[in-house]
Formats: sequence, C-alpha cells, structure tokens
Amino acid sequence: MKSNIVIFIFCLVFLNSCSYKRKLTAKKITLSPLYSSGMVIQTSPHTLIKGSADPNSVLAARISDYVRLITTDSEGRWQVTFPEIILKKPFSIFIEGLDTLIELKNVTTGRMYIVSGDAYLDMIMALDDNECYGNNTVPSGQIRVFKPVLSGNAIPAREFRGGKWLSEQEAIRNPNTCKVINLIKSIATYKSQTIGIVDLTWPGSAIDYWVPGLSDVDTSLPGKPDNDPEIIMEYNDSILAVMKEMIDTCNAGIRKGAKRIWYNDESWAETKLPVNLAKKYDYKTKRFVYLRKKIYVPSRYLSSDFFITIGHIHGQAEYYFNEIRIDDIKIQNGQTQLMIPDTIMRVWTNLLTVKLFCADSLAGIYGTDFICMNTDSTFRVAIDQKWKYNFNLEPDFPEYIRPEHYSSHLFNGLLAPVQQNSYSSFIWYGGYNDVSNSDNTGFKICRIIKELNTENEVIIAYDATSENDTVVYGRKLKYLEEELKQAAKMCNAKIIEVKR
Repeated sequence: MKSNIVIFIFCLVFLNSCSYKRKLTAKKITLSPLYSSGMVIQTSPHTLIKGSADPNSVLAARISDYVRLITTDSEGRWQVTFPEIILKKPFSIFIEGLDTLIELKNVTTGRMYIVSGDAYLDMIMALDDNECYGNNTVPSGQIRVFKPVLSGNAIPAREFRGGKWLSEQEAIRNPNTCKVINLIKSIATYKSQTIGIVDLTWPGSAIDYWVPGLSDVDTSLPGKPDNDPEIIMEYNDSILAVMKEMIDTCNAGIRKGAKRIWYNDESWAETKLPVNLAKKYDYKTKRFVYLRKKIYVPSRYLSSDFFITIGHIHGQAEYYFNEIRIDDIKIQNGQTQLMIPDTIMRVWTNLLTVKLFCADSLAGIYGTDFICMNTDSTFRVAIDQKWKYNFNLEPDFPEYIRPEHYSSHLFNGLLAPVQQNSYSSFIWYGGYNDVSNSDNTGFKICRIIKELNTENEVIIAYDATSENDTVVYGRKLKYLEEELKQAAKMCNAKIIEVKR
C-alpha cells in the first residue's frame, strides 16, 4: 500500500513538472548581472530574480520544489519573486526556457549589504593592507563579495556587462575591497548568516556622479534646496530612452574620421592637460568634445604592451587607439589607465582619441600624470602637451533636456541594475571628492537612498580625521563632515565616524 502511495505521488510530481515544461516558449534567456553561481541572495522579505528573454514569452524559475512561471513583457524584461525561503545549505537556482536551462550553483541565503561612493576606504581605515582579518566579529569565510565588470561608455545603459562573486579570500587581494569587508564586519549584526557585499564603490567619485535622474514631483523628502521650485524625484526610463536615442545619433565625429590618423585636425583648437573643457563652450548644447593626441613610438620599443595614464576624467568618455575602441581601467587615486596591446601599436605615429560627454560645467581631464610607457619600462613619454579638441562634430543637444533631468552615469551604470534587489543596509561613503561638489549633499544622498530597497538601516561613513582644517579642492574637510552629518539627519540614516 505504501509503495502504491509513493508511486502515485511521484507520478503527480512528474506530471506537474511535464505540464509546466510544455508551457515554456522563451529563448535567449539572460539574467541580471548580479545573478551568478556562488552568489548570496537575500530572501527576506522575498526572493527576487530578474532578467530578459524573447518578448511575450514564457519561462520558469525553480528553487528547490518551488516553481514560478513568468511571462516577459513587450521588451523582453521579466522578474519573479518567491516568498521568503530558508535553506541552510548551498542550493541551485534553475531558469528554464524552450531550449535553455541555466543553473546557478552554490547559492547561499544571507544578508546583503550594498556599498557605493568614493572607494578610498584605504585612506581612512585604521588598518594596514595586510590586516584584513583585523576585525573578527564575523567569522572568516562567511563573506562573499560581488565585483562588477566595468568599462567606460558615453552614457552607460541600465546594466553592466556582468560580474563575479568572490570568496573573502579572493576579495581581500584588492586593498580597497579589503577595507570594505572590514567596514561591513564592524557593523554587521547578523553573525550567524552569510554576508553578501555588493561593492559598487568607484575611485574618486563625488556625490554628483551617483544622483538618480529626475521625473516625478515628490514632496516627501526633507531638505528642499532653496533654488529648486519643487522637489523632483525618481528614476525616469523615458528620459534615459531619449538620452540613449540621442547618443545613437551622436556619432558624426566617428563617421567623419575623428579617430583616424589621416583626419585633418589643423583647424581644431589646441590645449594641454589638465584642462576644463566644458567652460570653453556652452556645455548644455555642445555636449560632446573630441580630443586627439598623436604619440610617436620608435620601432625598437615595440617589444611589449603599452599602457597610457590619462589622469582623472570628469565626464563620460570613450577611448580609441589607432581607431580601435579601448576599455579604461580605474587605478589608484581615481586615474584612468588604458592598456594598449603591442599588436595595435604602430611604428612611429599613433593616435589616441577621446570622445567626452560633458555632463556638467566641470567636464574635463584633471590630474598630474599623463604618460605613455611600455610594460618593460624601456619607453616613457609625457603626453600632456599638444592635444587637439573640437566641439563641433556632433549635433547640438535638445535644449529641453536640462542636465538635471537625467541620471548620473554611475547611477545608470551601477546602482540602477541592482536597485530592485533586497538589501539589509545601504552604505554611502562620503569621500574627499565630495568636497568639491558638496552643495545640497544631504538632498542628493536622500535621493539615492529613496531609490534603493533597503530593509532597515542606511549608513553614511566618513573620515573623522582631526585634520578637518585641511583644504581640499578649495574647501575645508570640516565642511564635508558637517554636510554628511546633516544628510544623516535628513535621511534618517546612521552616521559612522571611521577614525584613522
């Protein structure tokens, strides 16, 4: 009798499985970049999974014995929520379509912390780089860190290419990430659960780089700026669509050959680095500027790869070397570095082209180190002189799109793709770079906080140095400290003084 019951139950499960599989029509399934094997997922108050597939198609998401059928919208987007699921051991998440089966292995439930802001935590933490285990309030091995794959774009889409979940042992190899881990260890209240850290910090970033776009009127926020007739809030997809459409048409300079060596740039203006370019023209209509720099390399130095350090870019840029698109890397002090394979380096005349989108009046290239050198250090040349630039290769921007009506590039490229996920805490680190753009800091931080789905606390961390009279970017550090404390009051956030 018992065997008959077991067979009957098995048949029901099998038939149920077959019935939902017959409904699947989705192809080309992808997941949002946060979802990958080895991830930590917060299941309270619910478990969210999202991605894309064919428009108006059906796919299934399965966790253990829980199955959900999802229909994509007209643009192919989908998301599904499961009730709070408590699984103590690592498990798999399955996403199924007509001809696709995606398995996310070694998934763990836990508490999620999302961190953004300036990445210079190694400047403020009272720890050496080799002391990443200095705080043991959370057992070692209970932390996993997500690091996105980043690259420069003129206007980043609401997604990044992907990323990787790292074990604590892997993550601490990066000194800045090491400090992020220690900061989370010092505040974590969930000692028995795995902790997932979504590390979206960006070296050298100020608050204005992270502010969401504007759309709907929202009078619920405190601290209304005196110069704004009304508080306008929340991310606006339609505005981003206009911006993306505009960017698609703004390749006139590329089509005209601005990235090609033979292009005649004799009529272009000349400048040297560093330079603030936005003030030279009305950046509200002349949004794009092209910069060209010829670099001369004798043949005897072409035995290895090259890298170019180009200072700190304020704005959103694309880079081309000898007509080939090059991804940028952010290195120490927020400087931009380009890795140039020796296979695209030419004998003698080479061309570096920068296409810069001027988001505000500070757009330009800053810093002190502007060099080109090869990896074996036999060639090194300064590239701060004799740059050519031109604002007139692209159509003017529509005047009705005010600069404050679109999201900043770091919000678009980093926070927007993961803003709907559940987090225990959102942590903003206010760094030195906020000093130059710290007007209405509290209002801007509150706007970011409102966009994120945090379960309980929001934390603002800052450097509690005794050297508050130090002047950075023309303002005292004490000014930033006061602004962040005021922001914490406005946003009902917890303020943390991280002492050296």
